[in-house]
Amino acid sequence: MLLRAFYNSTLLKVLSIIVLIIICAMAGFMMQRRNDRATTGLNFLVLSGLIIPPAIVPTIWVLDGIGLFKTMPGLVLIEVALGFPFGVLLYKGFMSGIPREVDEAAVVDGCSGFGLFSKIILPLLQLVTATIRAFVTCLDSNNK
Repeated sequence: MLLRAFYNSTLLKVLSIIVLIIICAMAGFMMQRRNDRATTGLNFLVLSGLIIPPAIVPTIWVLDGIGLFKTMPGLVLIEVALGFPFGVLLYKGFMSGIPREVDEAAVVDGCSGFGLFSKIILPLLQLVTATIRAFVTCLDSNNK
């Protein structure tokens, strides 16, 4: 039973960290590089995600309604939802230090939008990725 609990906990953390890194990095990149009304609204929603505390009972109702209550994907979604605002702001702040000329040079060299993100920007974000991993681990240890 102890090995099963260790396996489940490890799987939950690994999946949560992978999803958080990918989604937060993409959202932070998009929010940093674009300037329009939608970005302003998304900034407000991300900040409100940090301010408003999570509600447990409605979360359970929603997960039960979509059939993910008491499942591993449901737990991963909760972990990702709790870490998303912090991760996006962290990635967005770090990407503000990456010059836009790097993006322009990659596009001139023939990089697509996803290629620019995955081959140029994401490798530059290794420090933030390590911080996200530490944050998710710390978040889980504080909830027990």
